[in-house]
Amino acid sequence: MTLNSVQLWIVIGAVALAGLGYLLTRRHTKHFPDMSDDDFVKAFKEKYDGPEQLIIKERRAIASKLGIPSTKLTPEQTFIELGKYLNFLGSYNLAIGDLEEEISELLEKARIREPYRMATTIGELIHQTIIAQQMLNEGRQSKDSHR
Repeated sequence: MTLNSVQLWIVIGAVALAGLGYLLTRRHTKHFPDMSDDDFVKAFKEKYDGPEQLIIKERRAIASKLGIPSTKLTPEQTFIELGKYLNFLGSYNLAIGDLEEEISELLEKARIREPYRMATTIGELIHQTIIAQQMLNEGRQSKDSHR
């Protein structure tokens, strides 16, 4: 076998694994009920507060990272529950690691000094993100007003 044919088989294998992961994720998310953006915002606001557009934006960003449709996420879903259905070859753990890193960086930029504790639900993560973004924006606005 030549180097080119070995590389081809490696690429074919990687594409096959990615495709299998995609199909398994789609199959497993069928267990989750669909929730519209409006219903998500209503459920979110029963416990937390925030601008509707930002809530929807963060929901979609999280869903994108997890590789699932945003309509499959609800505010009360736990990451443990999601992990039972979405962890294929560690992709879920990588996505959660990315989400943790993003929120940690955002909290650091907003100068929030409390030790970070990973959210246990989708709603809590969105809430943490909204608070950090609002504090970051307030900090920027106060710097701009001092100029």
